[in-house]
Amino acid sequence: MTLKRITDADIAGLGVSSLPSRPTAPRSFGGAGYTAKEMKAAFDRLPLFIISRLNLLIEAIGTAGEEGVSALIPSGVRDGQSLRDLLLDVTSGELADYLYVLGTPLSEAIASLRSDVTKLESGASHSAGELGGTLNKIEALEALIEDARIEDARLGTELSTLRAATDAAVATLSDRCEDTDESVAALEERIALISSEVKSLDSGLGTLGASLTSLGEEIYAEIESLRTGVGDGDNIIIDCGGPEGLL
Repeated sequence: MTLKRITDADIAGLGVSSLPSRPTAPRSFGGAGYTAKEMKAAFDRLPLFIISRLNLLIEAIGTAGEEGVSALIPSGVRDGQSLRDLLLDVTSGELADYLYVLGTPLSEAIASLRSDVTKLESGASHSAGELGGTLNKIEALEALIEDARIEDARLGTELSTLRAATDAAVATLSDRCEDTDESVAALEERIALISSEVKSLDSGLGTLGASLTSLGEEIYAEIESLRTGVGDGDNIIIDCGGPEGLL
C-alpha cells in the first residue's frame, strides 16, 4: 500500500468545473451527451476519489507492517529512520545502543550496573560477618541508652529534691537579709548621729584651741610687761614698811 498526496493533476478531470457548459447536450452542439445517470456520476467522481484515498489512509493507520503508516512517519532520531524502525529497535534492544542516559548509552549503563551488582553479591558474604558484629554493637549501644535513660530519671528526681532544698534555703536567707537590712539601717542612723557629734566636738575643739592660743598670747604679754618693769635685777628695791608695821 502506497500513500501519497492528492495533486491538482489527480483532481483536474474529476471536478464539476471540468464538464462542458451543457453536459447533456449532444457532442455536435459542444456538449458531452450525458444522460441523467452519467450526470449524477460526474458530480460524484471527486468525492468518491477523496473517499478512496481517505480509506487508504485509515487502513494504513491500522496496519503495523511495512504497508502501515508508521513506515512513512520519520522518527526524528536518526536520518532515514521511520517510526516503525524505531519501534522495531525498541523490541530488538538495539535502541539501547543509541538511547543515552546521563551521557552514556543505555546498554553501557546497564552493563556497568550488572558489574556493580556482581561485585556487591560477591562482597555480600564477606560483609555478613561485619554486619553481625555491627548488630551486636547496636544492641550494646541500645542497652547503654536504656541505662542512660534510667540514670537520667534518677538524676531528675535528685535534681527536683535539690531544687526544693535550694528554694527553702533561699527563702530563709531572704528573711535573714531583711532582718540584716533593718540592723544596718539602725547602725547607719547611729553612725550619722556620732558623726554629727564628732563634727560638733571638732568645732568646739577649734574654738577652745583659738581661746587657748589667745590666752597664751595674753599671758606671754603680761610676762613681758613684768620683765620690763623689773629691769635687770640690780635696782630691785623691796619696801618692807616701817617698824610700826612689823608684827
